[in-house]
Amino acid sequence: MGSKLERVKRNWPMIIENIMSTKFSVLKISDSEDMARQLMVETGASCLPVIGDAGEPLGVIWQTDLLQRLQPIAKKKSSADSKSKEGVDWLSDVMCV
Repeated sequence: MGSKLERVKRNWPMIIENIMSTKFSVLKISDSEDMARQLMVETGASCLPVIGDAGEPLGVIWQTDLLQRLQPIAKKKSSADSKSKEGVDWLSDVMCV
């Protein structure tokens, strides 16, 4: 059995097919931020693909996208006169495309 470096060299170059995840969850563009957070917690995913109504890929939502919104959302909730539509923030407002 060779060293770790020899094993890496033997398997180089790694192709995406050999390292990608094939089991993952997706979000629809109309899903809420709360749904995204819940799904990330349940699956342990740090990011999730976002699809349109026809199933076409539109972008990716990352944990960091959601975390960056927590501070402004906390301030928004403390202000009685500024609320998002029905108290829900939409993925299209925060996802990366």
